[in-house]
This record gives sequence, C-alpha cells and structure tokens, in this order.
Amino acid sequence: MKTIKFLSILVVAFSIISNVNAQSNLAAWHFDVLATAPNTPKIIQADYGLQANIATIYLDGTHGSSDWNLTGSNPELTAFSGSITNDQRPSPLAGQSLALANSSANNKGVVFALSTENYENIKISYAYRATGTGFNIHRWFYSINGTDFIKIDSVFINRDLSWHTINLDFSSIGAINDISSLLLKLVVDSASSTSANNRIDNFYITGEEITPLDIIPPTLIYASAISDTQAKIAFSEPVDATAENVDNYSITVGVSS
Repeated sequence: MKTIKFLSILVVAFSIISNVNAQSNLAAWHFDVLATAPNTPKIIQADYGLQANIATIYLDGTHGSSDWNLTGSNPELTAFSGSITNDQRPSPLAGQSLALANSSANNKGVVFALSTENYENIKISYAYRATGTGFNIHRWFYSINGTDFIKIDSVFINRDLSWHTINLDFSSIGAINDISSLLLKLVVDSASSTSANNRIDNFYITGEEITPLDIIPPTLIYASAISDTQAKIAFSEPVDATAENVDNYSITVGVSS
C-alpha cells in the first residue's frame, strides 16, 4: 500500500489581536438648567453618560471638596450663561454653566466622584471661559481612598473672555483604572478680584472598556491531507489572521498509510 506523508498540526500558541476600543462617556455634566446663587446646588449629579444620575460633583465640603459660599453680592458659586463648546450631544445646547468666582475661592476644590470599574485610559475634557482677573490655574488631583489626593497636572487658563476646551489624558495613571470609587479634584487659583470668575461647561469623563484577553488556544478538531505539502484543518473556534503565521504552531511530521 502506498504511504503518504502528511503534516499533523498541533496548536500550542495562538496570538490574539485586540480590537482598539473607543472611548466611552462614563459621566458628563452640561449644567443646562443650573440655578443661580443663592440657589445653586452644591451637589450635582451627571446628566449624561453611562453613570448619569450616579456620578456626582461635590462643592459642599464633603468627599475632599471645599464648601463654596453662595451668599453676598459676589458668591463663590453660581451659574452664568453657557456654551456649546465641547458639547458632544447629538443636539448641543448652550444653557447655563457652572461659575466658580471671587478671589476668596483661591485654592478651593471641586470634586468629581465616579466609578471606573471595567474601564481604563481615563480622560477628561471640558469647556471654560475666564474673566481677566479670574482663576488662571487649574490643578488636578486624584484619590482612590477618599482621603489622600495625589497631584496629576496643572493647566494655565487663558483669561480672554472666550470659550476654550481643555483635554487631559490620564491614561498613564494605572491606579485610577478599574476601581469602584475614584475622586477627581479640581483646585482653582490665582484670581485677583471679587468679581473674578471661571465658567465651566460640558464636562466629560471618558474611558476605554477593558476587554478580557482570550488566553486559551483553540483546539484542533479535524485534519485531512490534501497533498504531500498541504492539509485541511478545522478549529474549535474562529481564528484570526495570526493563524496564517507558522511561528504560532508546533508541527510534527507523521506517516499515514
């Protein structure tokens, strides 16, 4: 009987090519109907994103925030007209904006509380408008235990009465990925008058969903010789283009009669 040599292929390694995940909106604040002082709320829930009505801004002295004053002719916290700058909704709306005001608020902080469970590569973006004597430094901190805040970055503010967008990438900070409770703190500084203010609007926190890696290789369930040099094979699950790379296989030459 004629003997035909064929290749018996055993899969021992299989490379997975991960898809590049898009940024998801975890939480966003647009302040469309925010009340002016003295009725401006000091606790503001997100109105958009996966954590709408869950993620929260604190300006009441809790969660590491400062207690912002709502009284007097120049309150530290109020609302002014907003902008569509950085508004990523299908139908943008200028509405109102969160206004941080008065040099008495120098070094005061605003805290954003949310979860990043199953998300990584956290980024934030927001629109701002500053008066000529308004806060010209925004300092950013994070806390993973609710008590200790670690500085991330400082941003210098353009005080020209125009709307601008700030984009900050925190993807290099692994400690804030995939945790149930993250606090991000904005501290403003260097205002020089009681009428000074920064308007904040269309504030977004985004992240990429963490996709578990498939580390279990597919199983070879069928192999048939086509010729002396080719074999038809079938696997237990779909394979990608890496299956064409011979380096991903261990090949044993066998004999069939």
